[in-house]
Amino acid sequence: MPYDGQGFVAPADARLRHLRERGAASFWRRVPRGLQWPAIAATRIASIVAAYWRVRAFERANELDWRAARRLLGDCLATGARPNEAFIWRQVFGGRHPLPGHSAGLALASLGDPAAHRLLADKQATAELLRGAGLATPVTYAIVARGGAVELLTPPLGALFLKPRHGAGGRGAVAANASGSVRVVARACDDDLLVQERLAATAQLLDLATDGRPPVLCLTAAREPGGAPFLHAAFLAVAVPGEPARHFSRGHLRVPIDPASGALRDGLWLADPDRRVARTWWDHTPITGRKVPAFADAVASVLRAMELLPGLALANWDVIVTPRGPVILEGNTGGDWILTCLGADPGPLIDLLMRWSEVEKP
Repeated sequence: MPYDGQGFVAPADARLRHLRERGAASFWRRVPRGLQWPAIAATRIASIVAAYWRVRAFERANELDWRAARRLLGDCLATGARPNEAFIWRQVFGGRHPLPGHSAGLALASLGDPAAHRLLADKQATAELLRGAGLATPVTYAIVARGGAVELLTPPLGALFLKPRHGAGGRGAVAANASGSVRVVARACDDDLLVQERLAATAQLLDLATDGRPPVLCLTAAREPGGAPFLHAAFLAVAVPGEPARHFSRGHLRVPIDPASGALRDGLWLADPDRRVARTWWDHTPITGRKVPAFADAVASVLRAMELLPGLALANWDVIVTPRGPVILEGNTGGDWILTCLGADPGPLIDLLMRWSEVEKP
């Protein structure tokens, strides 16, 4: 909510306004024409109520004063952003969020080949495509049909990683130990469950692994229409001890990477956006200046993956650098504009997306 990602105030940047309107138009095409205007009116009214109660909850959880809460409500109503992303954007970049998550997802999904978007949304289909091209992906031991169960009589040594077949950002994923025979039950009845190996970090990054969770290399790749893919931005996501992994602002320390050298810059913790982190505060591990091992190989793998999907303008790829080299976890086209803008100038990327929007009118 709002379902079409639109707020009450259009972005000042005409390019972003065009992309947002394009995404909203693609959403409303699913609704019969005669019902579109009543549905738009209803969702606008409902979004006001939803924004008020979400901001109230965010205000209590984060102990905001009334001035900050009032400004946050204004940002949410104007942009259609959720309170956490509206708050983070203003703290990190200043001003109102120009392309909130839901709106970005609709806009990016409207660009390029729909079949490529659907394939990338299926993690198993993506892995099969990548493996066919010789790219490394996690080993899948079993696929549990939605609502079903499977028994691994001779499970692999170590730990397993269970994740839904569809989705993004580790939603619903859990780690489990493998000892003796293992019976895995699909917890969620609305999706298949992938039973995979649990990857470990390479030795050079073990000091940035938290409770067995290796740091994740997040690479954003893009291409001009009909052009070759290139790396737009990169950062390393390091899990923060004692914080829930799924918490967007607190769960990870995000460290931008210099694309030319693979060197880490100062880290950013979105829960404290004014702070720049040169060493982890929990064990004082150095960050700034160190180079990501096998960074060039990881970039080459992601660009090769993009070559297999020529109909995509932009994709965010998650990679773990393991002892056997970079392993691609998944790719996503929804995009989070906050993360896409970390450590990179979004201006050229916006121009690129505009050129994709002109390839085929919605």
